[in-house]
Amino acid sequence: FPGMSVWRGSSGRWRALGLQALGDGIADAAVAYMVEGRQENPRESLRARHLAAVQAGLDALERTKFAETPSIGEISVGCALGYIDFRLPDLGWRATRPKLAELLARFERYPSMVATAPKATS
Repeated sequence: FPGMSVWRGSSGRWRALGLQALGDGIADAAVAYMVEGRQENPRESLRARHLAAVQAGLDALERTKFAETPSIGEISVGCALGYIDFRLPDLGWRATRPKLAELLARFERYPSMVATAPKATS
């Protein structure tokens, strides 16, 4: 993510949109990883590339300063992290990314997120 410096220090609209793009990209890579894994003959090299994109995006986010009042950027990141927790529970991203773990913990307390959280199936 070499272009991250373009928006990391920015504020306002461009910062929010850059953060949203990164959150959406991480979610896209995680979905692609899952979809490819469900194919009859999954291409492991492609899955590895998608997983590497997820990991690189999470690393970039760990270096990001998040706003106290969430913008569309923080919401996108929170949704991506929630998806990763739901679909890739063995990824273990929280162990090496404490800032992101704290962000998701805060995000999960919002009433809208509580109301729409995936329900555990038995």
